[in-house]
Amino acid sequence: KSTLDFASRTMLVTTNAKSNQKVEYDDALIREFDMEIERIKMEMTNAEEGRRKMKQLLQQAEEQIICLRATVELEKSKAVSLEKQKDDSIVQAEKLVTDHDRTTKTLLNEITELKARNEEETSMAHSEDKKEGL
Repeated sequence: KSTLDFASRTMLVTTNAKSNQKVEYDDALIREFDMEIERIKMEMTNAEEGRRKMKQLLQQAEEQIICLRATVELEKSKAVSLEKQKDDSIVQAEKLVTDHDRTTKTLLNEITELKARNEEETSMAHSEDKKEGL
């Protein structure tokens, strides 16, 4: 309880402290402060200029990204188109190979038949020659 009473009493105490020390600014100190203010202003100006340049570079980079994305999409669509053309060409080539094989088979069969007929006709001609020679 006594601690609470003490705390209550200390809260009632007020002070009116005043500094009895006078600060005198001489011209050298004021010039130093002015120079410091100018230096800070220059730093702020340089920082603002740097910020503007960075903002401009960022905007240019964003524009390049947009262009690159468009280029990538265009190249993707070209790749898809070329892939389709390749697939179509493969199908067409396979059809040509099949047609070629079929035509080759047909021609070989015709050649075989013609050879057989030729041999048959030659054989018949020899037979007739032998009959006539007798």
